[in-house]
Amino acid sequence: MRRTAIVLAAAALIGCNDEGPMDPDPFPPNSEDVMALDAVQAQPLVVASRNLYLGGDIDRVLGAPTPSEIPLRTLQTWMEIGNSDFPGRAQAMAREFAEDPPHVIGLQEAPLFRIQSPGDAVIGGSTPAETVVIDYLEVMLWALQAEGLAYRVAYVVENVDVELPIPTSPTTFDDVRFTDRDAILVRDDVTLLSADGGNFAATYTVPVAGAVPVVLKRGWTEAIVEFRGAPYRVVNVHLEQQRFRPIQEAQMAELLGRIDGAPEPTILVGDLNSEADGSNTASYAMALAAGFEDTWLRPGSEGDGFTCCYRKDLTGGLDVMVERIDFVLLRNPFDHGEAGQAGSVKARLLGADSGDRTASGLWPSDHRGLSTRFRIPVPGFADGS
Repeated sequence: MRRTAIVLAAAALIGCNDEGPMDPDPFPPNSEDVMALDAVQAQPLVVASRNLYLGGDIDRVLGAPTPSEIPLRTLQTWMEIGNSDFPGRAQAMAREFAEDPPHVIGLQEAPLFRIQSPGDAVIGGSTPAETVVIDYLEVMLWALQAEGLAYRVAYVVENVDVELPIPTSPTTFDDVRFTDRDAILVRDDVTLLSADGGNFAATYTVPVAGAVPVVLKRGWTEAIVEFRGAPYRVVNVHLEQQRFRPIQEAQMAELLGRIDGAPEPTILVGDLNSEADGSNTASYAMALAAGFEDTWLRPGSEGDGFTCCYRKDLTGGLDVMVERIDFVLLRNPFDHGEAGQAGSVKARLLGADSGDRTASGLWPSDHRGLSTRFRIPVPGFADGS
């Protein structure tokens, strides 16, 4: 496989795409006072969540029964990642965002892939340097820029970090390093007051093939932004998988404990890996019990709201979506209006239509994303929407 990895490094340049027409405002003002406001004041706060999907089946590697099977399983997953065409998928996701550019975007599963060649070799008494093969976060920023959207990384947190051998011949190996990350992006024209992030104390260690301990770390990021002169806290999270239920629920408890009592209106976005119907874990219910509201349940949302999951090769029809595990949740309603109205909320799915696919026919991610518009009452005016 001489340089199978470099297929990713030769990622296609992100090309500019004609921006489609903006959707009509789902909140047409019907108050004369609101209509009198200027366009900037009338603009809704838009917050989005998107799981980028690494592009391959990492569980195949974690489930290797013997050390001798690790290299082949790693190679199979590595080839899947290359075939998933993240540059093309990033373009498709950027086009989605361009339809109604979010002020804040929470990204989950935004990996960094590096390679060391030859693997574990010592040349002149030193270990060969690692080469970045593809940085999903950087590619996503390029794709947004190609759509005329300027964002900055408010905070990025590193989660799982594992390095495994990959065969390049029957007797030689490279090492592939996978670092999972979550990030929160803030639009350049938005005032960022502060940003933070970290890993959960609750983790799980998988002894791959009984020989390679891999610590499954998860994390959170947040940005406090100013909108219409008031602060808003946006928290982005990717909780552990459903099969590690006690770990996932402990992570949610950590997160809720950390943001308990936050004075700002708080928007919690991300892949909770917890179904809204309560059929697998309690994390979603824990968030609701802590005072969060599921914005998808506000009037006006269309469809079933399922966000998971397309097939791992990103093919297939809409019928494979059966779970609602990605959310935009709200706590502390936006009650800045003269009469205390909480304002209108409108959530929509990203990556839900066949037209959202890449040029080669792939879905942008194995998850759908969510984008939610919050029409916030302006101080001194009734909401009117």
